[in-house]
Amino acid sequence: MSLLNQYPFISKLKRNRKNGYERLKFSNGFEVSIQANEYAYCSPRENNLEPTQYDSFEVAVYDSKGKYVRDDKLGGLSEILPRGCEPDRYSFISRMQVQIIVDYVSRMSADPSSQNCDASDESYWESHNFDSEGSCSNRPKMSVEEAVDGFMESKDKVDEIVRDFEMLTGIKIIN
Repeated sequence: MSLLNQYPFISKLKRNRKNGYERLKFSNGFEVSIQANEYAYCSPRENNLEPTQYDSFEVAVYDSKGKYVRDDKLGGLSEILPRGCEPDRYSFISRMQVQIIVDYVSRMSADPSSQNCDASDESYWESHNFDSEGSCSNRPKMSVEEAVDGFMESKDKVDEIVRDFEMLTGIKIIN
């Protein structure tokens, strides 16, 4: 399966003039910044590569006023993602984790900074199904727990592939 099919966010990335990528903007008011260049917390830390050539990215979530959305407004999402050196950015985030963030943020209801809703309130999420445009639908919702389970299943598969590769080649892969 191609990376573009597996991780649809990659096809939405457009370079800006500063050797980064434009933010992904959603109809619910949120924006996701996905960065990869020599200054970003990504791998490899190089400029001018195609998005498919990066293994990890620096990610930040913004509200409709352009302010960082802190962990406490993202519900349980922050529990599955490591924070880096910067307090408002996720560092060295795998493609799969970026896709989870994009899917999660795109399904959030309208920006909590502009409405009186608490996106970290689990009962709020349980009472809504959101499609990729942020509106209600009959589509089954994905809970943070389901996202974590999917991530862990994929991580286990990758770990198994890495172990097999190391055993067959004698080459040790360092994370």
